[in-house]
Amino acid sequence: MHKLLQKQINKFLASEDLSHESIQNFLDAVDDTYQQMESEYPIEERIQEETILEIQKESLAKLANGYQLKEIMDLLTNGFEKIFSGAKCSILILSEDRKRLRSFSAPSLPKDYLDFIDGTKIGPSIGSCGTAAYKGEIVVDSIATSPLWVLAKDVALSHGLLSCWSCPIWSTSQKVLGTFAVYYDSQKKPVDRELEIIRSMAYLAGIALDNKNTEEKLLETQLELEQKIETRTRELNEVASLPDENLNPVFRVDDNSILLYSNPTGLLFLKYWGGAVGQEIPQPFLPTLQKIKSDYKRRKLEIHLEDKIVEFDIFKVPDTKYFNIYGHDITERKKIEDILKKNEKQTVTILSSSLEGIISIDISGIIKLVNPAIERLFGYANSELIGKNITTLMPESYREAHINGLKNYSKTSKNKMVGQLIETEGQKKDGTVFPIELAINTYSLEGQQMFMGTIRDISLRKQSEEELVKAKDEAEKASQAKSEFLSRMSHELRTPMNAILGFSQLLGMNVQSRLSDTEKQNLNMISSAGKHLLNLINEVLDLSKVESGNMELSLEIVDMIPIVDNAISISKSLANENGISIEYQNMPNSSYFVEVDPLRFKQVVLNLLSNAIKYNKPNGSVAISFEVQNEMLRLGIKDTGNGIPEHNKDKLFKPF
Repeated sequence: MHKLLQKQINKFLASEDLSHESIQNFLDAVDDTYQQMESEYPIEERIQEETILEIQKESLAKLANGYQLKEIMDLLTNGFEKIFSGAKCSILILSEDRKRLRSFSAPSLPKDYLDFIDGTKIGPSIGSCGTAAYKGEIVVDSIATSPLWVLAKDVALSHGLLSCWSCPIWSTSQKVLGTFAVYYDSQKKPVDRELEIIRSMAYLAGIALDNKNTEEKLLETQLELEQKIETRTRELNEVASLPDENLNPVFRVDDNSILLYSNPTGLLFLKYWGGAVGQEIPQPFLPTLQKIKSDYKRRKLEIHLEDKIVEFDIFKVPDTKYFNIYGHDITERKKIEDILKKNEKQTVTILSSSLEGIISIDISGIIKLVNPAIERLFGYANSELIGKNITTLMPESYREAHINGLKNYSKTSKNKMVGQLIETEGQKKDGTVFPIELAINTYSLEGQQMFMGTIRDISLRKQSEEELVKAKDEAEKASQAKSEFLSRMSHELRTPMNAILGFSQLLGMNVQSRLSDTEKQNLNMISSAGKHLLNLINEVLDLSKVESGNMELSLEIVDMIPIVDNAISISKSLANENGISIEYQNMPNSSYFVEVDPLRFKQVVLNLLSNAIKYNKPNGSVAISFEVQNEMLRLGIKDTGNGIPEHNKDKLFKPF
């Protein structure tokens, strides 16, 4: 390659400016150089130089515009074969373990031969390419007699390949990335110009591979940063037990996949899916939930909605039958991932639109890049930060430790902050110190060690955490006060009720013979109602049931008629006081056995009768009816009152 052209390419790549205008200026400069070269070379060499120039221009343009690596490599191998008739080129690239070469581009070599050399080991005396990757440029003008080809010459000769020259492909940091090789079907030695062009093609291949590796490392770094941020956010969410304040969706389901809880944000998601608390968790969660039930392994579920992508962390709560589901909006992270796969211009766009601050510094701490979010966070303009030391954004007390950390990293390549999610403090332009969350990772840019930091202002989160701690303390105090109150009420309510029951029993035992039938009936009603009320008091004051919010039913097969009769007897005195008559319709003559909790069933009937009497019109009536339908018994209680107002009907079966 002409030295002036080489210099222009190096200068262009060092600028890192791949905008359309910059590329066009570079290509114009190359054209000027070519015109200058016309007087320096004979016509044949000028034609070759023109072809090489076109290959260089096209490959760099494709590289700048984000073309696939394979397309660029094919351009180089096809280009060399176009310049030199009879040449058959190959580009092999280094495997991830850096021990073998893998076939990548070889348009004219037989497929059987490519399969044979795919996976070639690197080392001395392993063909032209394996040896070139091991110790440098190799020229073999006779494969049949070369000691480097002892193990592979039979295969090469069987495909008519008699000579092979190979040049290493180097990275900008002088690491081997692969090889560029040229085969001929005759014994042939290269002239200096041929070797110069091979080196030129290998140089361009190195630029393309370097660019691909840099993009992959940037993407990997970004994903790692986002993962650490996400993990930290989730851990904070899990500290609180299903907090309503969480801006991300939070759900809890039982082992039957029934949704028991949703925070306010989660309710918006349920509305989108048509789900509700008390129903089965929406369909998108069911397959993942079933897997967790079988092996209890924590899993992630990514769900795409209309305008966002949400990743849900699903796991079983230890020592319970519940499963928690924490959602996290990863829309921004997905946008970053997608754009990092494209060219640098698009990467700049996402950096500008990111809500999180992103900053890049070199090994000396000099700021090389900031996105607009950094400007907003710290109050500086871009021009005020580029070229300044990162300590500008730190409180005075942190600066010395940071400088020492960078010095230590330059010597040992170790720093406890790299790869970690850290809570620390930043300092704004006006001197304000505020809490931040910082994630740092390293990457290499043209052989230079760089640091990329992602910064998030966590002032609001810190405030929320303090408020949560305060609220938790207040809730614990309230819970303690409630327990003490219930304990006192247990004594205050049970004692007089037990006295009433005791005296009614004594009265019945001592004076039965002197009581009229009506008085005996009234005494029995007092005893029955008292026992029922005591049972209810015991239930209300059962601290374990109150605290858990669960009331277990004691189901039994009982005759329901005596229970209903007893409830009616208890309610008659209230009906008489209010001038309400109790009527019977289709009163059964026989027993009806049903499976119910006797206490709860009686409580329900009493509540219905009490409401029917209390909210009836003067001198009204209450009708009690029985109806058998398909082995089911329907008990009806109907009154002549005004009924439930229309605006309260949606509150039925809810406490109000």
